[in-house]
Amino acid sequence: MILMWHDIATLDGYLGIAEAIRNSSELFKHRGLPEPVSYEQIPGFAERGFRRSQVFFSDLEGRLAKSPYVAGDRFTYADIVAYIYFDWAARGTDTDPTEGRGALACWSDQISLRPSVS
Repeated sequence: MILMWHDIATLDGYLGIAEAIRNSSELFKHRGLPEPVSYEQIPGFAERGFRRSQVFFSDLEGRLAKSPYVAGDRFTYADIVAYIYFDWAARGTDTDPTEGRGALACWSDQISLRPSVS
C-alpha cells in the first residue's frame, strides 16, 4: 500500500504539478522541459498538468476520507511523498489543493504540525 501510493503520488501528482508549473511559470520561460535545450512553454500542457494534479488531490481526498493517513492507520513514507507534492502544488501553482476537500485539509494540517515539517 505504501509503494502503491508513492507511485500514485509521483505519476499522478508530481508529474501533473511539474507539467503545470513548467508550462506556466515565468521562471521556466523557454524551459518547458528540463533539458539543456530550450523548449517553449505550451499553455495547453499547463492546463492539462493542472487538471491532472486536481484529479490526484481528489483521489487523495477519497483515500483520506477512509483512512487517517495515506497508506493506512499510521504515518508512512507515502504521507511524506504526498505532502511534499501537496505543498509544492500549493506554492507553485498559487492554488489551494484543500479547497472543497475537507479530509485533505485535515490531513495537511496534521502533517504540517510534525517537527520534521515545521
